Amino acid sequence: MDSTKFDLKRPALYVVGTPIGNLADFSSRAQHVLSAVDFILAEDTRKSQHLLDRYGIKNKMIIYHDHLETSKSSTVIKRMLDDSAALALISDSGTPLISDPGYKLVKGVADVGIPLIPVPGPSALVACLSISDLPIDRFVFEGFLPSKEGHRLRRLAELKNESRSTVFYEAPHRIVSFLQGIEKVMGSDRRIIVARELTKMFETTYRGPVSDVLMKVQAASKNTKGEFTIIVAGSPGRAEELEMQIDAWLKVLLEEVDIKTAVKMVCRMTDFKRNMVYERALSLSGKIVFEKNKNKKQNNT
Repeated sequence: MDSTKFDLKRPALYVVGTPIGNLADFSSRAQHVLSAVDFILAEDTRKSQHLLDRYGIKNKMIIYHDHLETSKSSTVIKRMLDDSAALALISDSGTPLISDPGYKLVKGVADVGIPLIPVPGPSALVACLSISDLPIDRFVFEGFLPSKEGHRLRRLAELKNESRSTVFYEAPHRIVSFLQGIEKVMGSDRRIIVARELTKMFETTYRGPVSDVLMKVQAASKNTKGEFTIIVAGSPGRAEELEMQIDAWLKVLLEEVDIKTAVKMVCRMTDFKRNMVYERALSLSGKIVFEKNKNKKQNNT
């Protein structure tokens, strides 16, 4: 799309991603939208003003955060309908709704049939995933866990056997206790990635077993600022258990149907990728043929 030929829709809600740290990470399309809409809904107007000033964007901002969602969403939607207004929703940083306000407004706008238009931008979630050396072809996003330790530990216990990598957000003042919870519940050898100050001058990433990462974070805890993004590797025990279960299903199916059908049926019953199931089916098929031939020779003798 040619950004110089920007066509604003009315009524519409534009959900705009903004920089998570480095103000240069701001698309020209996002700049056009924020300049053109009737007004901007911002989580914190003072923080967002720095971004608008950087790019010379002059537009009215209205504060819109968690505590105002219920009371303001209906008023905002009414204005959009009555005035055929185009609005933009932004958060302090990153993409709205991803552990940020906006869900009630977006749902209300969708319910009345007003167009919702995403203007993609930075996200700490995606930024951290993009530099992950842990498997992220499938992952779970948990965001912020409960602040109370007991509730947090219970949720971690529920996630202990999750085979997919899990992504969390955490605040600086809770990061040490959060990592101690991971170590306590999931074991000191569970591999993790902890990223802080992503895209900023003091961006830092720690990788390795949680026990090692915890020591490094504790050593640097006096200087920690900004929110953390954490990726925790999936449970290897659960993955091995599922693979054994897949092998058991394949052994039964391959006695009755061809490889293609067996793989298709197993993929329907699990979340495993077809390529992996197919490779295991080929291996098992060879073993089954070998055992059949071996038994046939023994019977003939």
